[in-house]
Amino acid sequence: MWVNQGYTFWLKDAAQMTHMWAVLSIPDEFCEQIVVVNFSSWAAYKDQSCIFEPCEHQSLPKKSVIMYDTARCWSKEYLVGAIANRHVNPDVPLSQQQVERVLEGAERSDRLPMKIRKVLIEQQLIV
Repeated sequence: MWVNQGYTFWLKDAAQMTHMWAVLSIPDEFCEQIVVVNFSSWAAYKDQSCIFEPCEHQSLPKKSVIMYDTARCWSKEYLVGAIANRHVNPDVPLSQQQVERVLEGAERSDRLPMKIRKVLIEQQLIV
């Protein structure tokens, strides 16, 4: 099984099972680094660069934000292995419009780690 940009999933490890994650990179034969971000319940102190209302995704029961400060860059092998070993539970993917919103938020966010920002710029997903 392979994934596309916008693929969403839940990590099976108990500490992170409470947050849905999404793939921002376009995983193809040229992409070795896959950027993923997670959703978290909205709170005023969290990054407001990208907000999702409950009706915007069936697995988000309440207002949520993208946690750019906890974005991760995984190797293609790591993600493929996690899927193959069933360490993730897949969910309904984000639409292309939702992916674009998350990427626009990444451009605006001052909490996106520089390492992740550089990868997204190299992948020509943000400027």
